[in-house]
Parts: sequence; C-alpha cells; structure tokens
Amino acid sequence: MKRLYPLTLLVLMVISITSCKKFLDVEAADRTGSNSFWKTKEDVEAAVINCYGFIFEKFNDFNSPVIPAVGDMRCGGIGGAVGAGQLGEGFLTISRNDLSNTTSLAVPARYNLIHIDDWAPYFQSIANCNITLAEIQKMESLTETEKKRYVAEVKFVRAFTYFYICRLYGDVPYYTEPYDKVPRPRTSFITIFNDLITELDAVKDDLPWVPSNASDIGVRAGALLYIP
Repeated sequence: MKRLYPLTLLVLMVISITSCKKFLDVEAADRTGSNSFWKTKEDVEAAVINCYGFIFEKFNDFNSPVIPAVGDMRCGGIGGAVGAGQLGEGFLTISRNDLSNTTSLAVPARYNLIHIDDWAPYFQSIANCNITLAEIQKMESLTETEKKRYVAEVKFVRAFTYFYICRLYGDVPYYTEPYDKVPRPRTSFITIFNDLITELDAVKDDLPWVPSNASDIGVRAGALLYIP
C-alpha cells in the first residue's frame, strides 16, 4: 500500500497536467488571427462585424475623446466659453493644432479629452481591417459575389477610420497591408483621402442597396444609402 499510494498519485498528476495543457492550448475561435478561424461564412460575418466593433468601441470608450472633438472642435468650429466656461481654453488649444498639453487642458472630465493624442486604438482598428481583407480573399467557402461584398464593406470601415484620424491628426502613417510592423512616416492626408476615394469608388457597386437582414439597415455599409 505504501508503494501503491505514490504511484497512484503520480498517475493522477500526469493526467491532470495533460488535461490542463489541452485546456490551455485551446484557441479562441473569435480571434481573426487564429488558425481555427476563417473556415466558414459565419466566421467571415463575425470578423466583419468585429471591424465595426473596433471603431465603435473607440468612440464609446470612457478614455476616448467624444466624436465632436474629433471633428468640429479640432478644426476650430467650436471654441470659447460655452455654458459658464464649460469649454474655454482647452478646446481652443486643440483647435490651434496643439496636442502637446492634453493632460492639462482644463476641460471637464466628462469630455474625455485627456487621451485625445492616443491614436493607437484607431490603428488597431485599421490593422484588424487589413487582416480581415487579406483573409477574406483566401476563403473558399464564399462565392465571388460574397467576397466582393465583404471586401467593400471592410474597405468602407477602414476608410471611415482614416477619415476620423486625419480630421484629428492631419497627416498620419498609412497602412494597408496585413501584419505590417514596419514603422512608417506620416503620409499627407490629402494623399490618403484621394487614395481612399479611388478605392471606394471601385468597390461601391459591390455593396447591396437593400440589406437582406432588416436589422442591418442604417448600421452597415451599403445600408447607409437605403431610404425606406
């Protein structure tokens, strides 16, 4: 019995470690870079919706600037004192093309402008779009029509993201390739916009005028043009 007990304990430990290893090795099926992903049309649908999710999360994150700050405040359309000094010098600083003192803008915390100079989340969205576009082209479970529609939709999301960061930062690095880790200099926002206009013009007809799913009306590319 004294010899049997340690042997039994050893066997149980080996079984436990093996089972634990198998559990830890399981890949998350919702990761766009996972080898277990990109198998079915449902995977593509989930990935495309995830592209919307990245930029939506940025716009709704507590630490991100509000959408008006990205546009009207940044270009000087809003400034000065509004509502007993609620805005003021902080917004004027932003409109003067100065993001060097975002930690001391003297703007109420509810506007969440303290991280306005952090462009990393936007580029995470763009990187996700780049990966999704590359993977869609490899999918054998999609028809050519479906591929074109999904590609057009993701290109819209990527262009939409660039539109916002160029309004906020002006010239920015321009990434269009998947898994691109090369540090790039800023590209003129005019060049970026012209390139995106050309790109979207080439694929706009691949988007449906009326989405097959009524819940997609007004929330996905293509449905934005639909007037009920």
